[in-house]
Amino acid sequence: MAPSFQKPEIALKRAEELIAVGQNGAALQALHDVLCNKKPRNNTYQSYDLFMPKFIELCVEQRKGKQLKEGLQQYRNLTQNTSIESFQAMVSLVLKLSEEKVQAAQKKADKLSVDQIEDLEESETPESILLSVVSSEQSKDRTDRALVTPWLKFLWEAYRNLLDLLRNNVRLDKLYQTVARKAINFCVAYQRKTEFRRLCELLRGHLQAIVKYSNQTYSIDLTDAETMQRYIDTRFSQLNAA
Repeated sequence: MAPSFQKPEIALKRAEELIAVGQNGAALQALHDVLCNKKPRNNTYQSYDLFMPKFIELCVEQRKGKQLKEGLQQYRNLTQNTSIESFQAMVSLVLKLSEEKVQAAQKKADKLSVDQIEDLEESETPESILLSVVSSEQSKDRTDRALVTPWLKFLWEAYRNLLDLLRNNVRLDKLYQTVARKAINFCVAYQRKTEFRRLCELLRGHLQAIVKYSNQTYSIDLTDAETMQRYIDTRFSQLNAA
């Protein structure tokens, strides 16, 4: 029998106790330690059905991209021969929670910008209007940097990490293409030219690796018409965004 500290259900209970007293960082560490433990384990992927959503929730909440990737990598290894759908569900959860955080931050930033208008009935002169516009824009920039930018950075990191975890695996390729297009749309929506260039380089490298490692287990067959069409569609998305 595995020691208690290696059991997901016990670690989850301990994490919930820590969360109850406001120690979310310690709760995440407790879950991460169990998930990424290098010692032999007899846990099945079913043991992590409740564990993984809480782990992901804490990682996103605290913007811990590195720990999130490490945990997902371990979970992928645990499920890839038995229940790859479970891993796909966790990837979808990461996308959902991360994108929701960006949307929530944007709404909060917009509300703060509106709240900073002091008097809607105060008479305005041309000079005061100009100063107000400049001040408002500067204030909004500061608000966006404080509230929105950290979540944009986390979401961008999540896209890159997920692409790395999903790449060059025929059973994960559809989800890979979905994430790739989300990342492209992200760059367009937020006018991220540097990130878009890096994304194109990343996707190109992944495509080259498919050709190079075509004989590995679960490798992608680019001669398959449906598979090739997915890559063509993603390529067109890149061209349209350029």
